Amino acid sequence: MMRLVLFAALFALGSRAVPFELDELTKYIDSHTEEYVQTLREWVEVESDSSDVLKRSDLARMMDMTAEKLKAMGGTVELVDIGLQDLPSGETIPLPKVVAAQFGSDPTKHTVCVYGHVDVQPAKKEDGWATDPYNLTDINGNLYGRGASDNKAPVLAWIHTVEAYQALDMDLPVNVKFIIEGMEETGSNGLDAMIVSKNDTFFADVDYIIISDCGWLSRRPAITYGTRGNCYFFAEVEGPKQDLHSGVYGGTVI
Repeated sequence: MMRLVLFAALFALGSRAVPFELDELTKYIDSHTEEYVQTLREWVEVESDSSDVLKRSDLARMMDMTAEKLKAMGGTVELVDIGLQDLPSGETIPLPKVVAAQFGSDPTKHTVCVYGHVDVQPAKKEDGWATDPYNLTDINGNLYGRGASDNKAPVLAWIHTVEAYQALDMDLPVNVKFIIEGMEETGSNGLDAMIVSKNDTFFADVDYIIISDCGWLSRRPAITYGTRGNCYFFAEVEGPKQDLHSGVYGGTVI
């Protein structure tokens, strides 16, 4: 599955590449599969549960690991402070920083921004896991671990795709930007305000947004470019002024 995700990212970026380049890129990816899986294993080991404030240090470490990975590849990387989170107790704690990274700034090319997240839902062995959720396990060619599919492997697939172009000294067909957050599983606190604040800077030249946090209908790779979003509303309903017997007054009574 990791290989399929990598190829999906590869073909999304390489749609303008010549067949020879794609062949070289796929060979490179195949020859580095073990390395990619090991990196995913290291990421899955981090219990970056955004719903547990006691694991906020793990989440911060996960954001740092992501930023360092992109910096090591030569990207322009910023860890964006998105403010504080108000807890039910009345306390406030820092929200995990958002990773904003860029590879390439050629004005003659389109710019693609990849969105992803590296926080996860809670996971315990007693919840029904057959294996330790924070120990990436290979069972019959499938990789199991908390965050393996949602969303650490897809994020790494995009990162490794850029890395493959670099390793083969191939020019990226597009400029690539990354927005990687750590609060997606709990509502993306602070992300909206950050996007608005960077609308005229980081996002000013972005032509396309690709969302890495999605599933496929089959084993055929798919690219997601939009989601249904959320709709919040409040409804106030007034009922009758007296009790009514349901056997007599059937149906809805308002």
